Amino acid sequence: MKIFKIKPIILISVFFFIMSILIPLTGDDWTWKSERGIERLKSGFSGYNGRYISNLLEIISVRFELFKIFLMTCFSTLLVFFMSKLVFREDSSNGSIYVLVAVILMPITIFQQTFGWVAGYVNYVISLVFVLYFILLFRNIFENNIKLKTWQRYINTLLAVFAMLFVEHVSLYLLFIGLVFTILLYSKYKKFNIDSILVLLGFVVGFIIMFSNKAYLAVFTGADTYRTIGSDESLITKMFNIYVYQMNFHFYINNILIITMIFIISLITIILKRKINAINTLLLLALGLAPLFLFVNQENLLEFRKGSGIYLLSSLIFTLFLIAFIIFLIYNFKNSPIFYETLFYLISSFILSAPFLIITPYGGRAAMGSFIFIIILLLNLIRYLLKNNKFNHHIIIKFGVIIVLTISILYPLYENKKVELERNSIVSQVNKTTKTIILPKLPYPEFHQMPDPEENLYMTKFYKKIYEINPKTKFVFKS
Repeated sequence: MKIFKIKPIILISVFFFIMSILIPLTGDDWTWKSERGIERLKSGFSGYNGRYISNLLEIISVRFELFKIFLMTCFSTLLVFFMSKLVFREDSSNGSIYVLVAVILMPITIFQQTFGWVAGYVNYVISLVFVLYFILLFRNIFENNIKLKTWQRYINTLLAVFAMLFVEHVSLYLLFIGLVFTILLYSKYKKFNIDSILVLLGFVVGFIIMFSNKAYLAVFTGADTYRTIGSDESLITKMFNIYVYQMNFHFYINNILIITMIFIISLITIILKRKINAINTLLLLALGLAPLFLFVNQENLLEFRKGSGIYLLSSLIFTLFLIAFIIFLIYNFKNSPIFYETLFYLISSFILSAPFLIITPYGGRAAMGSFIFIIILLLNLIRYLLKNNKFNHHIIIKFGVIIVLTISILYPLYENKKVELERNSIVSQVNKTTKTIILPKLPYPEFHQMPDPEENLYMTKFYKKIYEINPKTKFVFKS
């Protein structure tokens, strides 16, 4: 069939195009679509946050469906494309299909706050695309000592400023890698690279623009009740609770596929390297304990249980798993050509989540960046272990991927979109004197953040304003 002869990246674009059409507006999207969004725009987002670019993209996306579809299709495709370039280099076209599968295998708690939520997408997905772009740029300069043309320097400097105006922890990370690569380039070539200096300058300018917003003064003084640093708890207790009950949940408890993949890749590594010895055996036992514990206790770990003994135990096992994996990488790959690259991805994963040990809230959207770097790390290890054996890219694999993604992702989103359109149609035709409106719930709410305009939800009042519903009118949902 001719369809299977199409380049994978085109099929990936089509997949994301369909998915973008099916993403409904939920939660904060209603707020941004109401006059509250325009009020924030008129104030220059003063006192709200310094995410100037993502705020603008959100305001446009919730008002113009075609723009939303175009934006999400382009940047989702670019995310997969850049990840493929980082991992597979010259064979990135064929490797992209495996990157797509790995990305879509993300925990549903991360998907619902990023790909399944427009407000989350413009902040957390698009910013990561810029991160990957600049890593590719820095790698190209470092490895090949390329010199950018004047117009390319201007564009990259401008993009560097823009990239800093999406979300705070990504801005801090970009500043970090800008400094690191500038130092590495100087160390290698014994002179400063003008291209990296200009990008770093763009990062600094963007950093100043973002954090000059007075909203961050409110965060540090405790006046902001949503984003907090201080609390009644001591700093150590707060960091402990965030790690045990939030990070532990997103990266371990709710991430059984990736945890299992890490164990399997580690096992394959020592078999291929013929390095079965006491140290690797001990490390494998530590790594194998993590997925085994999850398989046995999965039902007991489905919800946050603050103070629960089993949650504390799971965090200890997760910590042991992380330590064992780091030692495993150093012990087995320290002399390999991918060691420093792998170490960079691992450190990047830690750095992107580290700020949330002291600042809240931390959810699936904040875990997105760390998750993406873990995927890149694992795919990089797989590519290295295969060495000269390319990923087989048979028609059956393409066909299977299309079927699986359609059933597991697109079908639930399609059903949700149908209900959203039905619900919007109902409320748009309601008389203003109506006291109660019966509405259907999204059949697959786990794919979206705050999927239904329920009465106990703060954003529901903005949903009512969009459709000019009397604030006193109550929404009742079908069971």
